[in-house]
Amino acid sequence: SEFKNVSKITAHPSLQPRGHNEVHDIEDLVKVGKNVRGCPYYAAWTMAENAQLVFCPYSYIVNPVIRAGVEVDLKGAIIIFDEAHNMEDIAREAGSINLEEDTLFKLQNELEQMSVGQPMIYQPLCEVIEGLISWIGRKKDSLAKRDFQHYFSSWTGDKALRELEESNISRECFPILLECFTKAIRTSKEAEMEPDMPHLSGISVLTLEELFASLTYFFSRNGSHILDYHLGLQRSTKRGDSS
Repeated sequence: SEFKNVSKITAHPSLQPRGHNEVHDIEDLVKVGKNVRGCPYYAAWTMAENAQLVFCPYSYIVNPVIRAGVEVDLKGAIIIFDEAHNMEDIAREAGSINLEEDTLFKLQNELEQMSVGQPMIYQPLCEVIEGLISWIGRKKDSLAKRDFQHYFSSWTGDKALRELEESNISRECFPILLECFTKAIRTSKEAEMEPDMPHLSGISVLTLEELFASLTYFFSRNGSHILDYHLGLQRSTKRGDSS
């Protein structure tokens, strides 16, 4: 199998010291993988375990959910952040999310399709998104008016927790949902190297990553951070349409 051919990639002469791809990126691994019929995804993770230097996006380090999903182990590692002056904003963004109803509908549709083949992973996630959509539908006509054609309400602490529970997201079930999310993200990362493998779109993966990052912080340390968060819902009318 292509998984068994991982060693053919990792041992390829071009990737060895003094080889013409000694310093390589994922595109180099894909080219070698095609030549030896090996999987560049698994090869990349195998090589990362012994690599002296690995470049990756901020989110792979700062975001604990993504870090767990791609199995990044920081123990004993030296981490260097480029452009670290905006680290506070990055950390804040990693713990926050803005969702639009249209995005949720598209995500729900993809999760329904994925649930046909792997219901144990995708069905619980689909039910969460369905719950959020239903919650928005129930709440959007009773929001407080803040401005002309702009309505907004927010909840924090236990009130936010109760609102989330209406969306099928509770403290008790969250560990199970997090496990499903982690498996879904891992499958999507593998699919980047296997285009024929069924997988979520990039925007759906990003939406799930942001959603579960925020929820992980919200529920962490036995809920001690729930007062740090505001759950907000707004409805505004644009020219010629409403959202």
